[in-house]
Amino acid sequence: MRFLTNATWTANDFDGDLRRAAAPDLTAPEFNDLKEVRVVLAYNKDEDQTGIRLYENLVRSFPSVLRDDVRLAFERWNLTVLTEKVKENLLNPSLLPQPFFSLFNYICSQFGGFQTWIR
Repeated sequence: MRFLTNATWTANDFDGDLRRAAAPDLTAPEFNDLKEVRVVLAYNKDEDQTGIRLYENLVRSFPSVLRDDVRLAFERWNLTVLTEKVKENLLNPSLLPQPFFSLFNYICSQFGGFQTWIR
C-alpha cells in the first residue's frame, strides 16, 4: 500500500515519476490537436502534510503550458478520490457488450429513479 508521505515520496520515486510525466514528447503528428496533458499521481492510501507539501512544491515548479496552447495540469488522487473516479467512470453500462448495454442502462436508470423516490 502506498501513502503520500515523505518516506514514500523518496522510496517510490514520486518526484522522478512526476518530472518524467511533466515532460512528454509531443512531437508526433497525432499530438498536433492536443489541448492538455493531465498528470495524475494516484496512491491507494491517504497522505500526510509533508507528502502533500512535497507534491505541491514540485507541481508549482512546472510551467503551466508545454508548447503553444497545450496546458499542463496536475491532480493527486488518494484512495477516496480514486474510488469515486472508478465508480463514476468504470462502473457504468458502457463497459458491457452491446447486447447487454441497453438492458443494464435501463435497469440503472430505474434504480436511480427509485433511490430518488425513496428520499
